[in-house]
Amino acid sequence: MAYYKLTGGKTAATYESCSTAAFKHGRTETVRSATVATAKACQLFHQPASFRPSNADLVSALQDCTAEHTRLTKEAAMGLSRVLF
Repeated sequence: MAYYKLTGGKTAATYESCSTAAFKHGRTETVRSATVATAKACQLFHQPASFRPSNADLVSALQDCTAEHTRLTKEAAMGLSRVLF
């Protein structure tokens, strides 16, 4: 959210490592956490005061963002990956 605010609404590719140590010779997998849910949460949290969404909408967006990140992290830890084009 800080990067989003500092750059005037831009998002950047992110890299977060996730351990796959549960597997023999496990190393790390990449979690790409810049998702649509993250972008939506950033947009909602950085609305001008006159267009500020309700607290319930902000909490919902943050929960959606967190759930998506948790899902991606679990998939990465299990060695599952998705290619998005």
